[in-house]
Amino acid sequence: MKSICLAVSCLIITSVAAADTINVPAGGDIQAAINGASDGDIIQLEAGEYFPAATIDTIGKAVTLRGVAGKGKDGAPMSVIDGQDSIRVLICENGEGADTAFENLLITGGRAEGDSPDNRGGGMYNDESSPTLT
Repeated sequence: MKSICLAVSCLIITSVAAADTINVPAGGDIQAAINGASDGDIIQLEAGEYFPAATIDTIGKAVTLRGVAGKGKDGAPMSVIDGQDSIRVLICENGEGADTAFENLLITGGRAEGDSPDNRGGGMYNDESSPTLT
């Protein structure tokens, strides 16, 4: 009896999902963009002003919130998030690390209220998180 040797080779293909870019028009809903984002996504804000109704929370996602870099003499970012002296603007409190990034943003008009230690960080509050700020 002859023995037949059959060689089988398997090719395993893995794919790495490419990061999406989610564009938010001036005045648009930044939190909705974060809610719909996945880790690695870029949330690109157009130049202009944003007036969120509530604090923007990255909810532990490793996303990049990117504004438009400044032009002109002062080089200030052209994407402005304004808390209108009524809300804390940004919060990271879900273990966000260096892969959660904020770039080219001007944060203004933030307000933290209360009589507790949480009465800090009107522009941005970080609790057990270390996002990247550029």
